[in-house]
Amino acid sequence: MTKRFVSETTDCDFKAHVEHSRPKSWLKSVSAFANTIGGTVVFGIDDSTHEAIGIDNPQAEIEFISRMIHDRIDPIPHFEIALSGERAGAVIELRVPAGTHPPHYYRADGRREAYVRNGDRSELISSEHLNELILKGTNQTWDSLVSGISMDRASFTVLRAGCALRTGHDIDDADLVSAYQRNMLAPTQAKRLNVEKHVEKYPLHLEKDGAIKRVLKSVYRMRAPRVCARRTSTQPDSPSSRAASPALPTPSSASP
Repeated sequence: MTKRFVSETTDCDFKAHVEHSRPKSWLKSVSAFANTIGGTVVFGIDDSTHEAIGIDNPQAEIEFISRMIHDRIDPIPHFEIALSGERAGAVIELRVPAGTHPPHYYRADGRREAYVRNGDRSELISSEHLNELILKGTNQTWDSLVSGISMDRASFTVLRAGCALRTGHDIDDADLVSAYQRNMLAPTQAKRLNVEKHVEKYPLHLEKDGAIKRVLKSVYRMRAPRVCARRTSTQPDSPSSRAASPALPTPSSASP
Protein backbone atom coordinates (compact mmCIF):
# COMPACT_ATOMS: atom_id res chain seq x y z
CA MET A 1 0.00 0.00 0.00
CA THR A 2 1.33 3.44 -0.94
CA LYS A 3 2.09 5.62 2.06
CA ARG A 4 0.27 8.95 1.92
CA PHE A 5 1.51 12.02 3.76
CA VAL A 6 -1.06 14.50 5.02
CA SER A 7 0.16 17.99 4.19
CA GLU A 8 3.03 20.44 4.16
CA THR A 9 3.28 22.41 7.40
CA THR A 10 5.59 24.87 9.12
CA ASP A 11 7.94 22.03 10.03
CA CYS A 12 7.44 19.80 6.97
CA ASP A 13 8.24 20.39 3.29
CA PHE A 14 7.61 17.98 0.38
CA LYS A 15 9.78 17.59 -2.71
CA ALA A 16 9.06 15.19 -5.57
CA HIS A 17 12.73 14.86 -6.48
CA VAL A 18 16.15 15.92 -5.30
CA GLU A 19 16.83 18.83 -7.63
CA HIS A 20 20.42 18.76 -8.90
CA SER A 21 20.23 21.70 -11.32
CA ARG A 22 18.32 23.89 -8.84
CA PRO A 23 19.40 22.79 -5.34
CA LYS A 24 18.30 26.14 -3.94
CA SER A 25 14.69 24.92 -4.27
CA TRP A 26 15.21 22.68 -1.25
CA LEU A 27 18.33 24.15 0.37
CA LYS A 28 16.40 27.31 1.26
CA SER A 29 14.11 25.08 3.35
CA VAL A 30 17.19 23.75 5.15
CA SER A 31 18.19 27.35 5.95
CA ALA A 32 14.62 28.19 7.00
CA PHE A 33 14.26 25.20 9.33
CA ALA A 34 17.64 25.87 10.96
CA ASN A 35 16.71 29.54 11.47
CA THR A 36 13.30 28.85 13.03
CA ILE A 37 11.86 25.80 14.83
CA GLY A 38 13.42 23.03 12.78
CA GLY A 39 11.66 20.66 10.40
CA THR A 40 11.88 17.88 7.82
CA VAL A 41 12.26 17.95 4.05
CA VAL A 42 10.73 14.78 2.59
CA PHE A 43 11.97 13.83 -0.89
CA GLY A 44 9.90 11.49 -3.06
CA ILE A 45 6.43 12.93 -2.34
CA ASP A 46 4.06 13.96 -5.13
CA ASP A 47 3.20 17.66 -4.78
CA SER A 48 -0.45 17.29 -5.73
CA THR A 49 -1.49 13.94 -4.21
CA HIS A 50 1.01 13.88 -1.32
CA GLU A 51 1.63 10.22 -2.04
CA ALA A 52 5.05 8.59 -1.88
CA ILE A 53 6.38 8.11 -5.40
CA GLY A 54 9.84 7.07 -4.28
CA ILE A 55 13.40 8.10 -5.10
CA ASP A 56 15.60 6.34 -7.65
CA ASN A 57 19.08 5.44 -6.41
CA PRO A 58 18.53 6.82 -2.89
CA GLN A 59 22.12 6.25 -1.78
CA ALA A 60 23.49 8.57 -4.47
CA GLU A 61 20.85 11.17 -3.65
CA ILE A 62 21.66 11.04 0.07
CA GLU A 63 25.32 11.68 -0.69
CA PHE A 64 24.38 14.60 -2.95
CA ILE A 65 22.13 16.13 -0.26
CA SER A 66 24.87 15.90 2.35
CA ARG A 67 27.45 17.43 0.01
CA MET A 68 25.22 20.35 -0.95
CA ILE A 69 24.47 21.22 2.68
CA HIS A 70 28.17 21.25 3.51
CA ASP A 71 29.00 23.34 0.43
CA ARG A 72 26.15 25.86 0.46
CA ILE A 73 24.78 26.31 3.99
CA ASP A 74 26.88 28.47 6.31
CA PRO A 75 27.29 27.76 9.16
CA ILE A 76 26.55 24.07 8.61
CA PRO A 77 23.56 23.06 10.75
CA HIS A 78 23.15 19.71 12.43
CA PHE A 79 21.03 17.42 10.23
CA GLU A 80 20.01 13.79 9.89
CA ILE A 81 19.09 11.82 6.76
CA ALA A 82 16.85 8.77 6.96
CA LEU A 83 15.34 6.40 4.39
CA SER A 84 11.81 5.15 4.99
CA GLY A 85 9.17 3.17 3.13
CA GLU A 86 9.29 0.22 0.75
CA ARG A 87 12.26 -0.19 -1.61
CA ALA A 88 10.24 0.75 -4.71
CA GLY A 89 8.65 3.77 -3.03
CA ALA A 90 11.29 4.75 -0.49
CA VAL A 91 11.44 8.39 0.52
CA ILE A 92 14.32 10.37 1.94
CA GLU A 93 13.70 12.35 5.11
CA LEU A 94 16.09 15.22 5.76
CA ARG A 95 15.63 16.29 9.39
CA VAL A 96 16.97 19.70 10.41
CA PRO A 97 16.59 20.84 14.05
CA ALA A 98 16.56 24.49 15.05
CA GLY A 99 20.10 25.84 14.76
CA THR A 100 22.17 26.83 17.77
CA HIS A 101 24.26 29.41 15.88
CA PRO A 102 21.89 31.31 13.57
CA PRO A 103 21.57 32.78 11.08
CA HIS A 104 22.25 29.90 8.70
CA TYR A 105 22.80 31.29 5.19
CA TYR A 106 22.33 29.76 1.77
CA ARG A 107 25.38 30.79 -0.25
CA ALA A 108 25.95 30.47 -3.99
CA ASP A 109 27.03 32.65 -6.91
CA GLY A 110 28.62 35.19 -4.58
CA ARG A 111 25.41 35.72 -2.58
CA ARG A 112 24.45 34.88 0.99
CA GLU A 113 20.74 34.66 1.80
CA ALA A 114 18.99 33.59 4.99
CA TYR A 115 15.49 32.10 5.01
CA VAL A 116 12.79 31.56 7.62
CA ARG A 117 9.70 29.40 7.70
CA ASN A 118 6.33 31.19 7.49
CA GLY A 119 3.39 28.81 7.37
CA ASP A 120 4.23 26.18 4.75
CA ARG A 121 6.64 28.43 2.85
CA SER A 122 10.36 29.17 3.09
CA GLU A 123 10.80 32.91 2.63
CA LEU A 124 13.71 35.31 2.48
CA ILE A 125 14.28 36.79 5.91
CA SER A 126 13.56 40.46 6.62
CA SER A 127 16.40 42.73 7.71
CA GLU A 128 14.82 43.21 11.15
CA HIS A 129 14.45 39.47 11.72
CA LEU A 130 17.99 38.93 10.45
CA ASN A 131 19.34 41.32 13.08
CA GLU A 132 17.47 39.39 15.77
CA LEU A 133 18.99 36.11 14.57
CA ILE A 134 22.48 37.62 14.55
CA LEU A 135 22.05 38.65 18.18
CA LYS A 136 20.60 35.24 19.05
CA GLY A 137 23.61 33.55 17.47
CA THR A 138 25.88 35.49 19.85
CA ASN A 139 23.63 34.79 22.88
CA GLN A 140 22.43 38.39 23.04
CA THR A 141 19.12 40.23 22.71
CA TRP A 142 18.41 43.78 21.59
CA ASP A 143 17.33 44.64 25.14
CA SER A 144 20.69 43.60 26.57
CA LEU A 145 22.80 45.88 24.34
CA VAL A 146 24.54 48.85 25.93
CA SER A 147 23.59 52.08 24.20
CA GLY A 148 26.91 53.86 24.73
CA ILE A 149 25.09 56.97 26.01
CA SER A 150 25.53 57.76 29.70
CA MET A 151 22.47 58.61 31.73
CA ASP A 152 23.51 62.23 32.25
CA ARG A 153 23.29 62.77 28.47
CA ALA A 154 20.02 60.92 27.86
CA SER A 155 16.41 62.03 28.11
CA PHE A 156 13.29 59.88 28.37
CA THR A 157 10.75 62.69 28.60
CA VAL A 158 8.22 61.15 26.21
CA LEU A 159 8.54 57.71 27.81
CA ARG A 160 8.09 59.11 31.31
CA ALA A 161 5.06 61.15 30.24
CA GLY A 162 3.53 58.18 28.42
CA CYS A 163 4.03 55.88 31.39
CA ALA A 164 2.46 58.35 33.81
CA LEU A 165 -0.51 58.99 31.53
CA ARG A 166 -1.30 55.40 30.61
CA THR A 167 -0.28 53.45 33.69
CA GLY A 168 -0.43 56.00 36.49
CA HIS A 169 3.14 55.13 37.49
CA ASP A 170 6.31 57.16 37.23
CA ILE A 171 9.65 55.86 35.96
CA ASP A 172 12.53 56.28 38.37
CA ASP A 173 16.16 56.37 37.34
CA ALA A 174 16.55 53.05 39.13
CA ASP A 175 14.16 51.48 36.60
CA LEU A 176 16.60 52.31 33.82
CA VAL A 177 19.41 50.33 35.41
CA SER A 178 19.57 46.60 34.79
CA ALA A 179 20.40 43.93 37.33
CA TYR A 180 23.44 43.17 35.20
CA GLN A 181 24.84 46.64 35.87
CA ARG A 182 24.10 46.43 39.58
CA ASN A 183 25.99 43.15 39.74
CA MET A 184 29.02 44.85 38.22
CA LEU A 185 29.58 46.44 41.63
CA ALA A 186 31.06 44.43 44.46
CA PRO A 187 28.71 43.99 47.48
CA THR A 188 30.76 46.39 49.59
CA GLN A 189 30.73 49.00 46.84
CA ALA A 190 27.00 48.58 46.30
CA LYS A 191 26.41 49.48 49.94
CA ARG A 192 28.36 52.70 49.60
CA LEU A 193 27.10 53.83 46.21
CA ASN A 194 23.49 54.79 45.71
CA VAL A 195 21.58 54.16 42.49
CA GLU A 196 21.92 57.73 41.23
CA LYS A 197 25.71 57.63 41.31
CA HIS A 198 25.70 54.21 39.68
CA VAL A 199 23.46 55.47 36.88
CA GLU A 200 25.80 58.39 36.20
CA LYS A 201 28.86 56.14 36.13
CA TYR A 202 27.70 53.45 33.75
CA PRO A 203 26.10 53.71 30.26
CA LEU A 204 22.42 53.08 29.85
CA HIS A 205 21.55 49.39 29.69
CA LEU A 206 18.06 48.12 28.86
CA GLU A 207 17.46 44.66 30.26
CA LYS A 208 14.94 42.20 28.82
CA ASP A 209 13.40 41.38 32.19
CA GLY A 210 13.93 44.81 33.75
CA ALA A 211 11.37 47.34 34.84
CA ILE A 212 11.80 49.38 31.67
CA LYS A 213 10.59 46.42 29.58
CA ARG A 214 7.49 46.03 31.70
CA VAL A 215 6.75 49.74 31.37
CA LEU A 216 7.10 49.60 27.60
CA LYS A 217 4.68 46.70 27.39
CA SER A 218 2.11 48.69 29.35
CA VAL A 219 2.62 51.89 27.41
CA TYR A 220 2.53 50.31 23.97
CA ARG A 221 0.06 47.52 24.73
CA MET A 222 2.42 44.58 24.66
CA ARG A 223 4.10 45.75 21.48
CA ALA A 224 7.90 46.02 21.41
CA PRO A 225 8.88 49.40 19.96
CA ARG A 226 12.43 50.62 19.71
CA VAL A 227 13.45 53.02 22.43
CA CYS A 228 16.07 55.56 21.47
CA ALA A 229 17.97 57.63 23.99
CA ARG A 230 17.95 61.21 22.82
CA ARG A 231 20.88 63.43 23.60
CA THR A 232 19.84 66.33 25.78
CA SER A 233 20.83 69.92 25.14
CA THR A 234 23.89 71.26 26.91
CA GLN A 235 21.89 74.37 27.79
CA PRO A 236 19.75 74.17 30.96
CA ASP A 237 16.02 74.14 30.44
CA SER A 238 14.18 77.34 31.11
CA PRO A 239 11.10 77.30 33.42
CA SER A 240 8.87 77.89 30.41
CA SER A 241 10.33 74.98 28.45
CA ARG A 242 9.98 72.65 31.43
CA ALA A 243 6.33 73.62 31.82
CA ALA A 244 5.49 72.75 28.22
CA SER A 245 4.60 69.07 27.92
CA PRO A 246 5.66 67.31 24.72
CA ALA A 247 3.02 65.83 22.48
CA LEU A 248 2.53 62.18 23.32
CA PRO A 249 2.80 59.91 20.26
CA THR A 250 0.28 57.16 19.75
CA PRO A 251 1.53 53.57 19.32
CA SER A 252 0.88 53.69 15.59
CA SER A 253 2.72 56.96 15.07
CA ALA A 254 5.59 56.52 17.54
CA SER A 255 8.96 56.97 15.93
CA PRO A 256 11.41 54.10 16.29
